[in-house]
Amino acid sequence: MEEEDIVSLLNLGRGAAIEKFDDEFKRVLDNVVDLNTTEGVREITLKVKIKPNADRDRCDVSVDCGSKLASVKPFNTMMFVGRTPQGAVATECNPHQLQLDLDATKKLASVTKI
Repeated sequence: MEEEDIVSLLNLGRGAAIEKFDDEFKRVLDNVVDLNTTEGVREITLKVKIKPNADRDRCDVSVDCGSKLASVKPFNTMMFVGRTPQGAVATECNPHQLQLDLDATKKLASVTKI
């Protein structure tokens, strides 16, 4: 056997094992920088299963790579509940709150400095 033919993690599946790991590593890093996720531990698992034949001169190899990501942080909000002719409804805006008129096209009254 030529030395370059000898299988290692670097060339297993013509590099597919490393590609699978790199893909999961990117998913983990994206999860780490997502501020909506918890600060929990992330984990990458590279599983290689090797099943030899009866003569032990050939093996079937299965490579799987997966990750455990941190969960998304829960968030809290508040809602106001009411009833309409169509049934119960909810809104996050207080329906009894007075609205400011923020129409920029209306001219404001002139104010004189005293």
